[in-house]
Amino acid sequence: MLNKNYLFLINPKAGKGNGQKASESLKITVPRFPGTHTIIHTEYPKHATEIIKARQSNFDTIISVGGDGTLNEIVNGLDLTKITNLGLLPVGSGNDYSSSLKLSKSFQENIDLIFNSNISELNSIRLGKVKIDTDDPLVSVEHRFINALGVGFDAIVAHHNQEIKILSGVLSYITAIFKTIKEYVPIEMHIELDNETIVSGKKLLVTVGKGKTSGGGFYLTPNAEVFSDQFEICIIEHVKTLKLLRSLPKALINKLDTLKEAFFQNTSAASLKMSSPTYIHADGEVISRMATNVNVELLKGNIKVISNLKGAQC
Repeated sequence: MLNKNYLFLINPKAGKGNGQKASESLKITVPRFPGTHTIIHTEYPKHATEIIKARQSNFDTIISVGGDGTLNEIVNGLDLTKITNLGLLPVGSGNDYSSSLKLSKSFQENIDLIFNSNISELNSIRLGKVKIDTDDPLVSVEHRFINALGVGFDAIVAHHNQEIKILSGVLSYITAIFKTIKEYVPIEMHIELDNETIVSGKKLLVTVGKGKTSGGGFYLTPNAEVFSDQFEICIIEHVKTLKLLRSLPKALINKLDTLKEAFFQNTSAASLKMSSPTYIHADGEVISRMATNVNVELLKGNIKVISNLKGAQC
């Protein structure tokens, strides 16, 4: 069994109100399990980060109740020198990282997994960190991610996806894709992986993944492994609009590797230089709109994650 102090950090707006429903269910469900259970709602963007920075040491196990955005806020608040058990109750619109952990669609089954997991057999994960430089020499951004980092087309899609309030999941993402197609201009990039030049030229997108999917189910880094000490990187060359529209379904059915313009490789570090400023997203959240240089690396830390992956835990 896990240790006894649990923090359930809930985004009540996640999943068009699913977060609030989850909160109501937790108030009924968790008292049946041993331990101390604290439930806190986030109230504004980046609130989860603030809460974790202030209160991480009070809890053995932190449960993210929301989507990938909520999880991203949590990992950006963690002190990586402290041992943290991390769990997910995926109730957001996309839930890509929970899919890579093979978590259930059943809320109750995920609750049972959290309380019945053996702490001594949880596997550790490594977060990604990105440092972003902009055209302004006084501005740079450092940010962590747990599932995926996207540069270019994918990040502009994430920007439009955040604007869409009515739809959710893949349908929202597809709508955002069509909005992005109308405005996207390919960007000249110079890309190095593990300090070796790989490719230069016009690119559609670059995705660096620890999870297999992005955007609510698009397999952009299908061979990424959660517990690996490497990322998988996907680089897609610039393609014309009609070919792009024909190729998108391949990402949904995990056939993107049949696209000749798609390049995949494992790496522990990546460096990208863009000819003009562009968008960057981390776990679906836009973190820059003016990035010119991007450096990505893996962080060492003490995060152990609860999952249904075979061999990850009892």
